[in-house]
Amino acid sequence: SKGSVLYGLSQIKSQALSNNISLSSLKTGTQIPESDGVFKTSISFDAEGDEISIYVFLNSFSKLLPLMNVDKVSLNKSGDLARASVSVSVFSSELPKKIPALTDSVKELTKDEIKTLTELSTYGMPQFVEPGVENSSSAKTDPFN
Repeated sequence: SKGSVLYGLSQIKSQALSNNISLSSLKTGTQIPESDGVFKTSISFDAEGDEISIYVFLNSFSKLLPLMNVDKVSLNKSGDLARASVSVSVFSSELPKKIPALTDSVKELTKDEIKTLTELSTYGMPQFVEPGVENSSSAKTDPFN
């Protein structure tokens, strides 16, 4: 879904900010079916900063949600500054078509399901930000003019 790509972009921008990395040329590809209802979308971008920060930035994707994989990195260095051209895959799946009623009991999870949930709980979740409302005294009374 498009939501996973937006969350992926959000995670990339958030990690860039926390690692002092400058991003440019952000582009997304089309969603491609992988297998068993899993889809892959590519995101490419250029990252600029010091070399160690770029390595830390790229390594951070292995423990973020949505699940992402660094596919390709081309690194150029000029003095203290490094520039990386990066291609990342973001993985997603469709939401369930049918969910049980609230009054139905929950079936027991299998050991594999518990293991997967335990592993996923260690990953960094996307940050959800609620946009604020600007208090501006110069607000237009007629939004169409």
